[in-house]
Amino acid sequence: MTGQSPPIDPRDRAALVAQTTALATRYSGWQPPADGRPDGGQALIGVFARFAELVVQRLNQVPERDYLAFLNLIGTQPSPPLPARVPLTFRLAEGSRTDALVPAGTQVAADPRDGEDDEVVFETGTDLVVTRSRLLTVVVDDAPHDTYDDRSAEATGDQDEPFAAFTAELPVPHQLFVACDPVLTAEGTKDVTLILATPDGTLLDGWPISWTYWDGTRWQSAEADTTSQDGAWTVTLTGLPQLPPYEVNGTSAGWLRAQLDMPLPHGTSGLPPDAVAIGSRAPQDSADGVFPFGQTDQGRFFYLSVGEPVAALGADVRLAITLARPGVAGPATPVRLVWSYKDGDEWRRLGESSTAAETADAGDTGLRDGTLAMTRDGEISFRVPADWPAELFQGRSGHWLRAEIVQDGAAYTRLPQLASLTLGFDWDPPTVTGIEVRTETVPEPVAPPGAFTNGTPLDVTKDFHPFGEQPRFNDTFYLACPESLVRPGADLTLDVTLTNGPDGPVPPVNTDGDPRIVWEAWDGSGWRPATVDDPDYAFTADATLLLTPPDGFARTEVGDVEGHWLRIRLIGGDYGVAAGYTRNSDGSYELVDATFAPPVVTTLSWSSPGPAAPVPAPVCVTHNDFRLTTHHLDPGTPWSVTPFTPHLEQDSALYLGFDQPFDTRPVTLYLQVEPPEPEDVAADRLAGTDLTDPVGLVWEYGGPDGWQSLAAVDETATLSGRGTVRFVGPADLTAREHFGQSRCWLRLRLRHGSFPVTPRLRRILPNTTWATQAVTVTDEILGSGTAEAGQRLSTAQSPVLAGQRLVVREPERPTAPEEAELTNAEGADAVTVTEDPEEVWVRWHEVTDFHRSGPLDRHYTIDRRTGEISFGDGRAGRVVPRGQSNIRVTYRTGGGAEGNRDAGTVVTLKSAVPSIDSVTHHEPASGGSAWEPLDRVRARGPRSLRHRDRAVTAQDFEDLAYESSAEVARVRAVPPSRYDPFDLWLDPAAPQPGDAHTEAEADAGGVGVVVVPYSGDPRPAPGLGLLRRVEEYLRARCGPTTALRVTGPEWIEVTVAATVVPSSPDIAGLVGGRVEQTLERFLHPLTGGADGTGWAFGRKPHRSDLYAAIEAVDGVGHVPALTVTQVAHSDDLGDRLEEVLGRSLAQLAAEPVSPELTRWLERALVFSGRHRITVTLGA
Repeated sequence: MTGQSPPIDPRDRAALVAQTTALATRYSGWQPPADGRPDGGQALIGVFARFAELVVQRLNQVPERDYLAFLNLIGTQPSPPLPARVPLTFRLAEGSRTDALVPAGTQVAADPRDGEDDEVVFETGTDLVVTRSRLLTVVVDDAPHDTYDDRSAEATGDQDEPFAAFTAELPVPHQLFVACDPVLTAEGTKDVTLILATPDGTLLDGWPISWTYWDGTRWQSAEADTTSQDGAWTVTLTGLPQLPPYEVNGTSAGWLRAQLDMPLPHGTSGLPPDAVAIGSRAPQDSADGVFPFGQTDQGRFFYLSVGEPVAALGADVRLAITLARPGVAGPATPVRLVWSYKDGDEWRRLGESSTAAETADAGDTGLRDGTLAMTRDGEISFRVPADWPAELFQGRSGHWLRAEIVQDGAAYTRLPQLASLTLGFDWDPPTVTGIEVRTETVPEPVAPPGAFTNGTPLDVTKDFHPFGEQPRFNDTFYLACPESLVRPGADLTLDVTLTNGPDGPVPPVNTDGDPRIVWEAWDGSGWRPATVDDPDYAFTADATLLLTPPDGFARTEVGDVEGHWLRIRLIGGDYGVAAGYTRNSDGSYELVDATFAPPVVTTLSWSSPGPAAPVPAPVCVTHNDFRLTTHHLDPGTPWSVTPFTPHLEQDSALYLGFDQPFDTRPVTLYLQVEPPEPEDVAADRLAGTDLTDPVGLVWEYGGPDGWQSLAAVDETATLSGRGTVRFVGPADLTAREHFGQSRCWLRLRLRHGSFPVTPRLRRILPNTTWATQAVTVTDEILGSGTAEAGQRLSTAQSPVLAGQRLVVREPERPTAPEEAELTNAEGADAVTVTEDPEEVWVRWHEVTDFHRSGPLDRHYTIDRRTGEISFGDGRAGRVVPRGQSNIRVTYRTGGGAEGNRDAGTVVTLKSAVPSIDSVTHHEPASGGSAWEPLDRVRARGPRSLRHRDRAVTAQDFEDLAYESSAEVARVRAVPPSRYDPFDLWLDPAAPQPGDAHTEAEADAGGVGVVVVPYSGDPRPAPGLGLLRRVEEYLRARCGPTTALRVTGPEWIEVTVAATVVPSSPDIAGLVGGRVEQTLERFLHPLTGGADGTGWAFGRKPHRSDLYAAIEAVDGVGHVPALTVTQVAHSDDLGDRLEEVLGRSLAQLAAEPVSPELTRWLERALVFSGRHRITVTLGA
């Protein structure tokens, strides 16, 4: 009885007055006054009718009262109010040197809102140790994909964005740093060639490796040209500038950096192929049970697709094959398989195997077939070739392999069938045994960094005399060489341009004295001759000189200037002589003018004539897994370096880095798990997913000996919902370096399994615990036992929330069987014995009624609304023994929707807690609800009689889903739409692929349950925790062979474009916003619609519904135009569904919708899109 029962007596007061008046007139002779004035008779009739009306009203309530009494008889009770919960974060006082304790039961209040008189009090449920350790770093390490993300800003609240807990995007760095000073730090622009001795040059040349250099502010990209030959990998970087010093792992130098731009995860196994295909058939996802070369007639080709990183260059790939039916070859000729890979339009050969040999032709990839052409279980292995790109094949993109049966007449006498096929890979990383650096300076002239004549400095930016204005024997010109050009074994080019050339402004150089000069350089112990290609040159003309410094050309100091210096001395002849007198033959003297015409230089510039000899690099640094390792490379000692190594970890993990260790006290973290997106929990996405499959998560901490297991109580249920994680601070938690940061690390590692929906987090909050909108009353003395039947007592406060604990002091301890029964019902503390004073306190058990209670059962009932507690009468339920104040109860009171508070409002500590500065919460308090409405109780009661706690029919699944959680607002059970057991006759031994009945058989025994939670979100999406609870609840109550799927709904977005004319121009600016808000409320799936009860599954609003909703808005005159757009949010069926959603009723009747689309629509709810409202003043 879910509706209003029909009245037993439909008469109202007027009818009773009329009927009584007629009877009085007929039988008493009384007549109402003719003038209509009231008299005594009418007054008596009115009084009688009123009392009769009261009797009729109560009579009409009898069916309802009887119905409610029946519901009470079968144990149906209104659900009490639920208290809101909120995670409260406590903050230590600034400068606190010790952790603080927030005891269980600490009360925090929210101020009353407008219209409320009382504050709302929340109470913590457990003791909370507020630790001084601060969470500084949060990193997601996606080891299987060799990626990571630093999520510190999001997890600590600096950025309000959710993040994936176990998937990441940034590549883990794999880098090689090379330093070679002074070659790389020399001045000038240069081309640098690195020669890396390696047996793996081809592999390095095929890998995507980028080169950069440090320019003083950031790493700059360098253009690289690479080749591999003769056991070396050669890399030429063009146009590099002088590299400034930069510190890498404690070594300051000019650095080049090579970075591997591809993932290099740890080798693994057990990966499924992306797709498989048999011959010309369409690819399918699973290889399980596949006949690779056909089931009855032998085919020729079997294809499979693998993904990254299995197909990465250099990976050693393994195909692990388990056969459900091994193939058998004919006795005469073995079957041969040619394995190849797709490269563009060609299939390139990997190798060949046969039923007689693992390797008939291994090719360049080392192919080995341990299955002997699929005649036994085993592995097929090969090394990935250099040219295996991802290609599109039969509509599927991937790295494709092909197994081809050689057409030489050989055939299987029994074709193989796969039980399973999985992929694995390992890495054999390349090694380097030598690094040499060669530079070639770009021919750009470089001015000398310094010059002296004897001891006098010269300004080489002006014309100058290198040997002075009056050169004499042994005058010396000192010339500095640019450091950028000085390299061991390298020649130098010097360009000389004279001012006193043939057409110069000063007299030409006087060469009559046959001047001769010598070139010298400092070698660390003295000046040694330097070789010049023109040994007779003496600065008498412009020239370009090739100069070879002596071995050991070293730096020295000239005129307090240190550098690589040349010394150029005048050692013979002259550039003229001084003025003097000449004695004539007659004895007279004649003045002879001075003839000095020394060289005057306009410009001097240095350059390099070509590449220098290679120089061994003295040091390199490898960077893998965020660890920098310095390698000092001694050219006289054999060495080997592995530049790029795979990820050390195999499992994805979430790392939490704290600034200091915890005390060995309980620690509480709160994980703010983000609800999944609505599309993620729709049936399309969760198809084939078992929500009850376990996901193995393990908490660990970093100790002196590596990662250790952390015994943690994690209430997030594998990150399916928000909750706390509690553990005792490890005594040996130590700071360790990970991700380049020294922290005290915890991590949550994904040990095995996979998530149906990728979990996302928003914040990770230390020092946070749950608080409930309730007040705990501890050991309230309920009263004294009287040993009378049916004793009733009441609590001091009400309503009483679930979870109360009632104990009675009894004169003696219960018998052993009784105590065992009590312990089973109430827990280990059901019987408590105290010594001083000696008392026995026994916990009694709550029941809904006494119908099943025996005379010795310690039972009681409770009216949670009033707090009244009733005990048995000795026949149905034990009477309470006589005693003074021997009945005590501990309970909580509170609850209700008023506890649902916005974030940051529950902040007032009701009593001071030592060392606690403040308290707050970063998400709203939620979950509070009032008493269950009577209408819902009336509707819920009969369902228990119908389903009897077993899920058989679709309605049973819906009813039980409502019972599984108070969060469930709407349920739809979707049974198979095509399966009718009375209409099918199927032979399991002879399946008929393509037959409608055979295809429908796959749906038999399946049921989908769509769950929608209470939420004000535009699309209320269930979390994985709720879906899992509902599924587990239903699986415990349905048949063991039922194929059950519990998902969220599908979604149809409804967008309205309307033109609205306001009723008055004065409110035109307000009407548009009002209409948009009305449409958003009207289209809400749970609270929308004309009656505010939401929209049924599969129900779409008609245009007339929307017209009525808009025209009812205050200020709307009329709606001249309205367009409705409906978009189905489906990955696979979107286009087909949009065509169906656009049909009229007549079109739907003429062309029925396919069963596939029908099932989708049966699971779908509408929600509000972004509407476009145009307000016009006339239309």
